[in-house]
Amino acid sequence: MPRSSLSRHVQILREAGLIRSARRGAEMVNIARNDEIDTRFPGLLTAILSAAQGKAPGKPDPCKIAEPHKVNEIGPEPVSESMKS
Repeated sequence: MPRSSLSRHVQILREAGLIRSARRGAEMVNIARNDEIDTRFPGLLTAILSAAQGKAPGKPDPCKIAEPHKVNEIGPEPVSESMKS
């Protein structure tokens, strides 16, 4: 990402109050304001992170409840009990 684009994105996040910036020596460090955000908007960060992982909050993970399948030339077929081990 070009430096100008990165600077613009950081500026937008800082102006929105989502991060704070601090100079440490020659570097500028950006720090997420997770505690402040979670206090003001409870559950928001959890919902965003769950959505980023492809799961809706409060719903079961479809990968954990789906029937195991193997793929063959015709298409997926359920795995037999003898093949699960």
